[in-house]
Amino acid sequence: MVNVIPNTGKVFIGATIQTALAVSTIKLFKNDMVPDVGTVLADFTEADFSGYAAQAVATWGVPYIDQVNGGVSITAPAHQFQAANPTTVPNTVYGYYLEDTGGNLVQAGRFDAPIDMVQPSDGFVLAVTINQQ
Repeated sequence: MVNVIPNTGKVFIGATIQTALAVSTIKLFKNDMVPDVGTVLADFTEADFSGYAAQAVATWGVPYIDQVNGGVSITAPAHQFQAANPTTVPNTVYGYYLEDTGGNLVQAGRFDAPIDMVQPSDGFVLAVTINQQ
């Protein structure tokens, strides 16, 4: 048997995910770990550098047929994470995780290189994309 999800079905799936995640939270983790399919929320040590705050995602972009990765993708607006001035609690940040309003782990990612948040105004911008094949 051959099953096919046409592009209209892919966009429908993306819109369903978009609606389900209309209120979700991006958090950063500071423990040196590599998330995998068995990862649970308890595996993360949330960042706590001076100025850190988890970022609420109120809306996601419109689902699109992803010409680079295949499937359908949705992307959250870019969120900026920045250390306070003064920075009294430094962290090395290894990645992010996305939590829905029910406290469920939805997605996690490890950065290509750890990010040091140690100096006043150290920061970066993160735009999370969810891809469904």
